[in-house]
Amino acid sequence: MGSALTSVEVVIPSFNGRRLLEDCLPSLIAQVEPHHVWVVDNGSVDTTADWLRSRWPGVHCLRNRRNEGFARAVNQGICASGGTWVALLNNDAIPAPDWLEHLVAVGLRPNDVGAIASRMMFQDAPERVSSCGIRIDPSGGAWDLWLGATSWPNMGTHVFGASGGACLLRREMLEDIGLFDEGCFAYLEDVDLAWRAQLRGWKAVLAPNAVVYHAMSATGGEGSAFK
Repeated sequence: MGSALTSVEVVIPSFNGRRLLEDCLPSLIAQVEPHHVWVVDNGSVDTTADWLRSRWPGVHCLRNRRNEGFARAVNQGICASGGTWVALLNNDAIPAPDWLEHLVAVGLRPNDVGAIASRMMFQDAPERVSSCGIRIDPSGGAWDLWLGATSWPNMGTHVFGASGGACLLRREMLEDIGLFDEGCFAYLEDVDLAWRAQLRGWKAVLAPNAVVYHAMSATGGEGSAFK
């Protein structure tokens, strides 16, 4: 499916997420599709950066002195990296071995596809969907597509946008529409990006076989005042 000629950069923002990276990185490093990994450490105090340097020397680590938020951290990783494709992955998500391969295979087909969504499944209920991308309701509200579902299309299908928790973005699209809005400290920055992509004619597609297992809100805390 993938190609050794394909250049994929994976960006992971992390805030005090060493324990999550301990589960995430082994599965990511073992991906079949050739790639580079960038962890943007948002002022963590849990020795994330030192641990990365000693345990994963091949992983690029960018360090912020404070928590700059999801959007800024991701933008830093995008700007520091190169490559045709940028994959985003939450540190609380564990990818299947062929996750990147399936994302790239879907993205290589039409060149107007700018974003490819993963099939994100709950870690504690792996038969249920956490997100298959972004959907917009008639009021303009944004939601996780097929949240809680136990079935999904077997073929790639068009969606409104890709969740920033696990997706593949075409760098050409980002150069056209701009990066994530850093005014969104955390949450809904992917929705804003999806709106701008749609308005510029870029399509988003779900790659149903690109699977990650997601621990919902492991950093922000589900139901927390912060979220």
